[in-house]
This record gives sequence, C-alpha cells and structure tokens, in this order.
Amino acid sequence: QGKPLGEIRNIFTKGGGSNSYMHPNLDEISNLPDLSLFDLGRFSGAIPEGPKPSMCIMGSRGCPFECIFCQNAWGKKVRYRRPESVIAEIKYLRSQGIKEIFFQDDNFNLNHDWAKEILSGIIACGLNDIAYRLVFRCNEKLVTSELLRLARKAGVWIIFYGVESLSQRMLDGMRKGLTVAEIERAVRLTQ
Repeated sequence: QGKPLGEIRNIFTKGGGSNSYMHPNLDEISNLPDLSLFDLGRFSGAIPEGPKPSMCIMGSRGCPFECIFCQNAWGKKVRYRRPESVIAEIKYLRSQGIKEIFFQDDNFNLNHDWAKEILSGIIACGLNDIAYRLVFRCNEKLVTSELLRLARKAGVWIIFYGVESLSQRMLDGMRKGLTVAEIERAVRLTQ
C-alpha cells in the first residue's frame, strides 16, 4: 500500500535502516504458505540430500552470541513461536506431502524446555514419520544426551553444528564462546 515502515502495525525498524525490521511476536505471523502454488518436487532440501520434498521452517529468531563473522539478521534477542504453532505448521507441511523439515533456527537447542516441547509434540502427534534437520550450538550446557535421544526419537536424522574451526586460537578470535573440547564432546555425544 506504499506506507512507510513506521506506519505498519507490528513492524519495527532496527538500527534505523529502512530495509531492516523485525516482528516482535512470531505467533502473530500466522499465515501458512499456500504450497499449491509451487512444484514441491523441485524442493530438494539442503546437502546432504534427504527425503524429498523438503521444506524449511523457523521456530525462533535471534541469537545472543557474539561471533564476529555473523550478520545476526534476527537480532540478539531470541524470540520463540509457541510450540503449538510450530507443531501446527509441521502438520500442515506434512499434509502437503513434505517428507523432510529443516529447522533453520540459529540455535534450536538454546532453550531446552522449548526444544523438548516441540520434539515431544512431534512424537505425540505421530509426526516423527517425516525427517528433520536441526541446527545446534555445541556448548556443553546446550548439548545433552537427553535432548539428543529425544531428537532422534522425533525423527531428526541430521544436526548441523556451527563449528567454524578446531583451533582454539581461531575460535577465541571469532568470539565463538566455545572450546575445542566442547565441540569434541558434542560430536561424540551426537554419534
């Protein structure tokens, strides 16, 4: 409608830039995509290839960490959708023939209670007959055997870790807030 961003309800400028904005309440973003407009067979997903068609969703936005290379497009404050909203989207995607879902949250395992509620909801609703990809942070407090077992039971077949380097000097220089020992532990537990 040609309105300036400042006049659009629930749109806030971040840093004063005209192209950057964020929605404060992710649950108010309720419209699911009309997948009938797309040839879903063309959505092959991320590498390595998994079940097709594959689709991406986000249950949270934002990252509180200070890595110097990150654009941090979603801001430092982490905002979460209600787990029921995420489960509803998964149900919808499955009903449209989606065979794999890639959660593209910056750190799916940042809030264990939230992550467990989603993974448990996937299991309880029988949605673990499709495959899932997750992005985890490697920090010792964030990677637990309990969460990994629950992820596997929910149908997670691959977890992406933002390792970046196995040199402690490089990790420190990037301000990753992570140690090589934590990375090794996360990989060992995941395997």
